[in-house]
Amino acid sequence: SQQNMYYQELKSLLLELPDEFRGIITADMLVKASPMQFKTPTLQAIQRAIQSRQQQQQAQAQSQQSADKLTQGLTAVQISQAQENMADAREKRSEIPLNRMKTLAQAQKLQADPIVSLVKEEVRMQIAQDKQKQVQNTGG
Repeated sequence: SQQNMYYQELKSLLLELPDEFRGIITADMLVKASPMQFKTPTLQAIQRAIQSRQQQQQAQAQSQQSADKLTQGLTAVQISQAQENMADAREKRSEIPLNRMKTLAQAQKLQADPIVSLVKEEVRMQIAQDKQKQVQNTGG
């Protein structure tokens, strides 16, 4: 019959040129053209298999997208932490001269303390002498 010849032709094309006709001559095309008796249940099984494969591919794609997003998120967090660490390091480096200046100022203060004390004592002595002179002048 003509249908049988069509079926045989499809099969031979698929067997002889598999790369060229893969995806073009589908399993359901072969079943529809075949001389088999129970085409409907076979076609339904093929459809279920195709749907199942598509769902699996979708799930894999979604899983890959989720993994990619997690990786991007993790990378963003790592970049942020690295920037924060660099900022902390810069801040600590900028504190070094400040701490040196504080230490230097403290050393200068310690050096100056005896001189300041001496000057204060001289001022007190001068004030005391001035008061004594005033008392002598008013009293005497």
